[in-house]
Amino acid sequence: MKKLFPLILITALILFFIFKKFSPSLQQLALPTPTPALHPLAVSNLSSFIDPNTIITTEKILSRHSRYTSYLVSYYSQNLKLYALMNLPTDNPPPSGFPIIIVNHGYIPPSQFSTSRSYVNTSAYYASSGFLVLKPDFRGHANSQGEADRFLSRSNYAIDVLNLIAGLGTLPQSDIRNIFMYGHSMGAEVSLLVTQNSPQIKAISLWAPAVTDFPKNVTYFRNRRLPVPTDQPDFQSSLNQLLSQYPASDFAAIDHLDKINIPLIIHHSPTDESVPYSWGQDLVQKLKDQNKFVIFYTYQNDDHNLSRHWSQALNRDLEFFRSHIDI
Repeated sequence: MKKLFPLILITALILFFIFKKFSPSLQQLALPTPTPALHPLAVSNLSSFIDPNTIITTEKILSRHSRYTSYLVSYYSQNLKLYALMNLPTDNPPPSGFPIIIVNHGYIPPSQFSTSRSYVNTSAYYASSGFLVLKPDFRGHANSQGEADRFLSRSNYAIDVLNLIAGLGTLPQSDIRNIFMYGHSMGAEVSLLVTQNSPQIKAISLWAPAVTDFPKNVTYFRNRRLPVPTDQPDFQSSLNQLLSQYPASDFAAIDHLDKINIPLIIHHSPTDESVPYSWGQDLVQKLKDQNKFVIFYTYQNDDHNLSRHWSQALNRDLEFFRSHIDI
């Protein structure tokens, strides 16, 4: 037994050092690496700002037309009072109410935006065809409260639309089973962000979609402005700080297409002078790669607003939306 003791001791020491070298420490076992917290305005977090008690209030009649009446309506989003144009068809509503189209506008300098005049023709076209139309200002535009035009403004605008949707049930003429969206340029990304955070949207139409990686989706347009914005140094510093703490993909709709499970129709022109046509092509390809239902129309020799094919594109929208209405 005395002869075996040194051998047992040596074996025990060898096993101890092997275990120490190749086994994780107790501290490692007890403290797994925590998952970084999401930024409040990350794509996956926007639905947390929805207020289910949102109420849409009719402020006044703006104008009367043969097929619809235009109203100024208001609601609250994150304690900001926001306004929207509402076009209500003059026909008697179907038993379940009018299907709804939310018009998400493209970039217009906030001080130049008009609730009643901006995108008035598009809103009128849809309403004349039997849809209840709501065109939200977005915060900081016209008389709506809040700050606009920051690098995460699209996320804030999406929150505003999500709260508008939350209040649709307070409009007695609305059919909340059939909610559709139109998004032009910047509004196309707002529409995607909303869809990625709301199961209530049935289908969306995107015109000249300003949708690409973050922050390129913002800096591309900002860098083209003349004169150069006076807050450029502060803007860039804040952006750099954000990207040092969070992945850029957290803020880009194009990086979360897996969250979209509804049909899309997309319109774009190769001669668009504002949004690169390649952005539209890339978005369509990424949607197809994920087996999403998407129809893509190309319009030759047209501009950012599809001015030459405007009626054709809107009629395609109407046919597309009607094909997805639940009766």
